[in-house]
Amino acid sequence: DEIYCQLIKQVTLNPSVPSTIKGWELMAISIESFPSTKNLEPYIRSYLHESAMHVDNSRVSVYAAYCLRRYDARWKQSTVVRIPTKEEIKHIQQDPFSGAMFGGSLQEIIAQQKEEYPNVHIPRVMAVICDCILESGGESTEGIFRISANLDQVYQSKVTLEKGASTLEKNTNAHIPACLLKTWLYELKEPIIPEDFYQKFIDNEENIDALTDIIYNQLPDVNRNTFLYLIRFLRIIGKPENQIYTLMNLHNMALIFSPNVFRCPIEDPMTQLENTKIETNVLELILKKLSLPDSIPGVYGVRGSA
Repeated sequence: DEIYCQLIKQVTLNPSVPSTIKGWELMAISIESFPSTKNLEPYIRSYLHESAMHVDNSRVSVYAAYCLRRYDARWKQSTVVRIPTKEEIKHIQQDPFSGAMFGGSLQEIIAQQKEEYPNVHIPRVMAVICDCILESGGESTEGIFRISANLDQVYQSKVTLEKGASTLEKNTNAHIPACLLKTWLYELKEPIIPEDFYQKFIDNEENIDALTDIIYNQLPDVNRNTFLYLIRFLRIIGKPENQIYTLMNLHNMALIFSPNVFRCPIEDPMTQLENTKIETNVLELILKKLSLPDSIPGVYGVRGSA
């Protein structure tokens, strides 16, 4: 907490622009390395938000917005302290100005990839990760998505993708890209199922017809296509013939991925707890019974489109 307080002091009303930028670089590196305590969290988040919205220097505003996004993601992902490598530090210094494959919204990610992949209407980064899981033997890996992987290796794969890599190399450990997929979903600025649609899904826990109508006729195009791609991919991993190796059935998949697909917009802890089981039930029903199209719009041309 002392480090965060000192960094905030350095970047507040600092007359030296180079010194201010260095302070924000250190802030970004610190956020990736270790979280603050829970007591300081609301103050840091408030400061980052105010800086992103009201600072005159555009470079500082970009850094503040990046730090806020990464701070939120860091809190959700892990409280483990990790020391970044030199390559990771260099990437963190450049990342705020390179566009976010991780931590952005689906719409932002699609906009960033549009020039290079104009006909791909799902986040290509997700398809690349799913490819890597399959190529690394994810269909026959025990505890896939349930067993964690080395955080440094996961982060290195993340850096590779954010640098613009079009593929991920086949990995001897399928848990690494599997954890990366969960990280990508969890760090999205808004979940695949937008908060405006959250209650509609919760209210139709046992009604696949109503859920089908919501998915196909109400969700925004990019959310629908991305969600359908994810469902189809999880069905591949969860095939009965794969379960003897993975020990992961569709219920297990729903249990693990429902927190990444849904985010309860209600702050009451009891409501969040009560809805956790409903979220799992909804996703399990969709995994088991939703009718999928033969092809998903905008997926053609993506490696490993299932």
